[in-house]
Amino acid sequence: VIVQDNGHGIDDEARERLFQPYVTTKSTGTGLGLFVCHNILENSGGKIELVESTRAGTVFCVTLPLGVATAT
Repeated sequence: VIVQDNGHGIDDEARERLFQPYVTTKSTGTGLGLFVCHNILENSGGKIELVESTRAGTVFCVTLPLGVATAT
């Protein structure tokens, strides 16, 4: 799944810490959104990756597993 926005992009400093908790560029943000998404996807066998970020927007690729893993 490709997700694209038309915001102002993500600067280099923020890219380094993108999926860490409490990282935000917004005055009212919690910095948990991408952290939670990343953890849910990783724990489910998927992933989220930053593909591109320019002044015209940002593109993420979300990969989901075909099957559901079972707990042992």
